[in-house]
Amino acid sequence: ANSFISTAIYPISYHRPIATIYFHNLKKREELEIFFNTNDCNIKEQIIQQNNVKFIISENEIDCPIELSLIRKENNYIYEIT
Repeated sequence: ANSFISTAIYPISYHRPIATIYFHNLKKREELEIFFNTNDCNIKEQIIQQNNVKFIISENEIDCPIELSLIRKENNYIYEIT
């Protein structure tokens, strides 16, 4: 999830996000911003693998040949890495 949404993930789900705007893994915030701002699928996949990502919450559809399973498409796209 982007760094703003990430601040709510732990209190709701008890899953630690990769980065948030204030607390957890401030050094990873730049990597998170790269993930959501690039169209390069190889970079996205590399970030997913390096951080052992299980879920992605995104305001926009992720159109990459990455093993993603769309869980929900309402206000945000929620993907599970398969």
